[in-house]
Amino acid sequence: MHEVAIEIELPNGAVMVGHADEIDPEENSVTDFKTVADLNYRRRVGVEAEHLRQVHLYALGLVQAGILRPNPIVRICYVDRSGINAIPFVYQQRFDEQIIAECNEWISDVIYAVRHDEEASKDWPREKCRRFCPYYSTCRSDELSGEALEGEIAVAAHTYIQAHELEQENKKIKEQARVHLDGANGFTEEGVAVRWITVNKDEGSYERIEVRRLPGWSK
Repeated sequence: MHEVAIEIELPNGAVMVGHADEIDPEENSVTDFKTVADLNYRRRVGVEAEHLRQVHLYALGLVQAGILRPNPIVRICYVDRSGINAIPFVYQQRFDEQIIAECNEWISDVIYAVRHDEEASKDWPREKCRRFCPYYSTCRSDELSGEALEGEIAVAAHTYIQAHELEQENKKIKEQARVHLDGANGFTEEGVAVRWITVNKDEGSYERIEVRRLPGWSK
């Protein structure tokens, strides 16, 4: 079953609607597909919490509709938008009631804020608010400026921020690896050489690490 429209009722009575990408009643599973420009990054950092909440809400609605049985498998399949990586990144787990409880609490806070004319929490991503909340334009008005970006411009904007996030993540990983290389001098079986170099400057000297791949070694 593909592209099934579902209605989701949370414990607090709030009702949402959505479209589940793929449903397998025999396996008792629901799969949500995501196209990303950062598949290598996504493999490294794992599934997005927002995506996990979304597929859990789909699963809840499908169980309520009798399409799936209780305790279904929820699955997210990340596909490379560029088509360079043919193998997708797939994450799955059993249905987690705690995630539904978190969704329920967040929506309850929003309902309370609306009824009491207070500012609602913005802990969830903007896109999730846009899809599910009728007060999105008012609540998020201070964050919206300029025109809506679509098509290739939108893809470029997302690709840019994803590359930036990947750059920051790699920088953190590099620094964490550097800690383990203090005082190291030599090379690995795969041809990666490590050495520390003393750099002399007017204000004093310091040690700088050099890590490089030796020429002639295969990756």
